[in-house]
Amino acid sequence: MSKKVKYFVTLSLSLLLSASNVFAENTYAENAGKWFLDGIFWIVLVAGIFGTAMAAIRRNMLSALGIGVTTAILLVIIKDYSILVNLGNALKGIIGL
Repeated sequence: MSKKVKYFVTLSLSLLLSASNVFAENTYAENAGKWFLDGIFWIVLVAGIFGTAMAAIRRNMLSALGIGVTTAILLVIIKDYSILVNLGNALKGIIGL
């Protein structure tokens, strides 16, 4: 087997095994949503650290700072998405809808 096939099989099995806790209770949709958001959280965290590190290695500190701040804001929104609901309600009140 090629290296890519081994990687794909390993990744697929790890995702399948980690998703098994989604079906442990009767609240499938809620558990799946939490599992999905948790996965996105870790992907954004790793990508943000990688992007910040690459910008810092190239000695582009303004880009590193921008990527770090953007990553932090995205992580806060992912963990507590009620911030977006509150912001939407405030904008709705300002616009008068």
